[in-house]
Amino acid sequence: MGDNFLAQLDCFEGHPHLYQRDVISVRVIFREHNMTGSSKKKETEKQEIVNCNTYLKKDFDEDLLEKDTYSSYHSEGSHGLPYLKEYVTFNISAAVLH
Repeated sequence: MGDNFLAQLDCFEGHPHLYQRDVISVRVIFREHNMTGSSKKKETEKQEIVNCNTYLKKDFDEDLLEKDTYSSYHSEGSHGLPYLKEYVTFNISAAVLH
């Protein structure tokens, strides 16, 4: 990812004032299932450790821990909490990945 794209992500995530960006190591597991000639299932696995940028809220009010949480979030979900369009200024489709 290029510096310009990272700067746009920082802006979108409110870094460094709202969230702080850190690099973390993540283990990615790739699994492939193949059928062999004798109809036996063969599974291959490849693992890779990659460094990923992540945005974390490190300093927050403890009362945030009492708020509702969601395992999945969609702007038009049943929770009635859509994104506020005036705050969504980042256009990821216009960003250039390197």
